[in-house]
Amino acid sequence: MMNNILFGARQCAKRYMQVRYLPSVYERAAHGVAVERGKVIFADYRHGTVPESMRLIRERVRRGALGDVRIVDMFTDLSKCSAAAKLRFMEDFMKEYATAELVFICDYFLPVSSCRKRDETKVVQLWHSGGLLKKMGADTYDDIPKGYGGSVTDNYNLVTVSSEVCVPVWQRAMGLEDGVVRATGISRTDRYFSDAWKRSCSRKVYEAFPEARGRRLAVYAPSFSGNAAMPVCRGLDDGTADFLMRLNSTQKQWYFVVSPHPGLKVRYPRYFKGLRGLTTSMLLPETQLLITDYSSVLFDYSIYRKPFLLYVPDMAGYERTRGFYVNPEDFPCDIVRDRSSMRDYISQKVIAMTSESGYNYTDFDKFYSYHMQMCDGHATDRILDAVRDML
Repeated sequence: MMNNILFGARQCAKRYMQVRYLPSVYERAAHGVAVERGKVIFADYRHGTVPESMRLIRERVRRGALGDVRIVDMFTDLSKCSAAAKLRFMEDFMKEYATAELVFICDYFLPVSSCRKRDETKVVQLWHSGGLLKKMGADTYDDIPKGYGGSVTDNYNLVTVSSEVCVPVWQRAMGLEDGVVRATGISRTDRYFSDAWKRSCSRKVYEAFPEARGRRLAVYAPSFSGNAAMPVCRGLDDGTADFLMRLNSTQKQWYFVVSPHPGLKVRYPRYFKGLRGLTTSMLLPETQLLITDYSSVLFDYSIYRKPFLLYVPDMAGYERTRGFYVNPEDFPCDIVRDRSSMRDYISQKVIAMTSESGYNYTDFDKFYSYHMQMCDGHATDRILDAVRDML
């Protein structure tokens, strides 16, 4: 009951900020001042530094891909900020936004949609996840509660997605006009095709986990259920993650690493301590088996055409409360639904696995082509071309 009250209070505060206060800050900053040609904002309020989803684009822009520009970085992790610091960050963003020519975001970012922006200002949403699985946006209560008065997707000029099948879904879920959502591919996935980046990841993985050398790497990368403000993870709560890590001391063929969704860090901090700054995407080049649930990391992993497993002990409830765009049963993987079966599966199938000969790689190719067809190592080029056409 208390959580519901707090959640409702936060939604009321968001509505007031978006509908009344932030628009007034924008209007005052824009009054009598022209848009600054070449002013480019990169903004996110879930990370204190440049998010992975923006790094390749930002580096290309910094090196002149869009001509002579002035980059304004606006990054903070609101979960670590006081109320006063949160307000100050959003005020500062609105003041910069009022005279920007171009804004890049990579997740929901309420301030960008809180006003009627100038036509000269273009907003690019580098949506961070690929593929189709769990519902999002207006299609689910967990993302945008019913009755929420403001919009979290207004003002977008371009939304980049991983495949053509995502276009109509994202368009509907975000309430966007035709042509805004485009299957350019996801910029950050270009790294997966870089041999230099993969070698760097390999080095960092074995620096963090030297005992994994000579063993096959399995990564458990769970996402969360519920609203992002109050996330829960059954696989961390039911002891599955601890079971996997204990196996590292009893058998020598596999090494298990737990790498949860970053949104779980506040609630489950101990599972992040051993990662030493490694992200799940940095683990993927060395991973021989990915274990996940509803995380879009499985679509990133499909680029490598390697086996994955879904551990979904709350699948029935998740489907009822959030829902899926596609049926996970159709994915080219096994699905395990409870802790006991998971332990049996790991012991009888994974640890006993000496090769990947039992997997149908044609199915992996079809899966990748359906969900991630435009993630081919050239997504950043296509996105920059689309941005140039807008300016």
